Amino acid sequence: NQAEVNNITIVNTDGWGRPLNENGFELLQNFKGETKLVSNKKEAIDHLLFCELSEVKNEVSRFVISEDDFQNSLKYRAKRGLRKKVPVYYSMKEINDLLLLHIISFYGNYHYNYQVSESENSIQLTIYKS
Repeated sequence: NQAEVNNITIVNTDGWGRPLNENGFELLQNFKGETKLVSNKKEAIDHLLFCELSEVKNEVSRFVISEDDFQNSLKYRAKRGLRKKVPVYYSMKEINDLLLLHIISFYGNYHYNYQVSESENSIQLTIYKS
């Protein structure tokens, strides 16, 4: 155990595991601001995870991730079949796994609401970093 090796008796001192307070919950539920739409292109998801989420400060932000229409088009399949340059896409499952891992690793102490809609094939993240 790493805590015993380093003689640390108090672990997770930064408020880990605090429940969501009512004010934070209301902010997320009543959010009426701009929703940022993100496609499932690899570069768009990587930008969301490593740039946009880290820049959110003292505000509520909502991101909706959905599949790019081009990914299912005949043109995309033809170009891919001919080995032409086409965008790289994450599957919605890969995005779900990446986003959850990122939230747990870096934003677990912030207020967030995470919803997966299988009928609309989309993922919605609303986060408030105070």
